[in-house]
Amino acid sequence: DLGTSFFPHFLGTWMVPNEEVNGFDPPPLATGNAATCATQAFMWNLFLYAGYGSNATLAVTYWLTVCRGFSETTLKKLTWQLFLLGIPWILGVCDAAVGMIFGFYSYNRLWFCHSMSDVKDPVRWRMLEIAAYFLLVNIVIVISMGALIRFVYMSERKSRSYRR
Repeated sequence: DLGTSFFPHFLGTWMVPNEEVNGFDPPPLATGNAATCATQAFMWNLFLYAGYGSNATLAVTYWLTVCRGFSETTLKKLTWQLFLLGIPWILGVCDAAVGMIFGFYSYNRLWFCHSMSDVKDPVRWRMLEIAAYFLLVNIVIVISMGALIRFVYMSERKSRSYRR
């Protein structure tokens, strides 16, 4: 969250090129160049995917701990650490690297540099990709939390029946 707030929002137009890009005039306070713009877009994509994916792995970790009875010791093993902590960062690096390799990063009239490509409407396609990723992550979170709530409810229900 800190990375996605810092690079596009706090640094904002400072990293945007100071000259006309893609037919757009530079925004106020633009002092960057193509390299700073690409760096801003790369870091935003990296932290966006890694941060949001980490929320999903946190929900899965809660589910594993409460519903499946995994101990903290088990989840601290290297294989679980690589899986739960590594997947969001791998997805973030892969998504950010694709944009860097294919030169998709440029100024697009927002207040920061973002993905652009030769697609007719690149912002729409990029937003659809992000929406699909967020939908997948939200499904994982809702299923994990739903199973957790159900497990706690069923446990409470059993304990009430034993009190009578």
